[in-house]
Amino acid sequence: MEAAAALFRQRGYEGASLNELADILNITKPTIYYYVESKDKLLLDIKVRVQEEILAFMKATVAGTGSALDKLRAIMIRYAELMISDYGTCLSLIANREINADDRVEVEARIDEANRLLYGLLDQGRREGSMVVPDRVVACHALFGSLNWMSKWAKPDGRLRPEKLIPMHVDILLSGITAAKPVAAKPPAAKPAAGRRRA
Repeated sequence: MEAAAALFRQRGYEGASLNELADILNITKPTIYYYVESKDKLLLDIKVRVQEEILAFMKATVAGTGSALDKLRAIMIRYAELMISDYGTCLSLIANREINADDRVEVEARIDEANRLLYGLLDQGRREGSMVVPDRVVACHALFGSLNWMSKWAKPDGRLRPEKLIPMHVDILLSGITAAKPVAAKPPAAKPAAGRRRA
């Protein structure tokens, strides 16, 4: 599964094949087909594995102590860590339509479960005053949509190490980049009156 996740990330789902995976693992093609029913089943296993890890962490965090904002931040950091991994990339960048329709129901049910947990946290944060949430659905998509996109541009060996990049990214999402007291913009310079000579 690790080799498959890395291959899907490198080649894209359409460009990867089980034959190539067998070559990477240095095993025969009959062997790979003995253990792997199909490419979409392998993708399903990868998605289910990372979804289960995410849900387990979310549930433990929600049940723990701290404000709703503290819990949300912890969940977002762990989620982002997974999104820049090979497994997370398969979850966020490979469309669920690549999976058999019957199996897709299982994947989408976990997405709904995660959303319910997040909506509960956002509602709690609004009640306790630790968050301003005009609309919990919009807030959830804005925050986690950005984290999903990290699979596309953030690299574990990039300019900023993950332990620095991820908290920075999460804090920008939660706090924004507007200064507490924004600097007033200077008014535009007055245009010279018609007919007046410029110096």
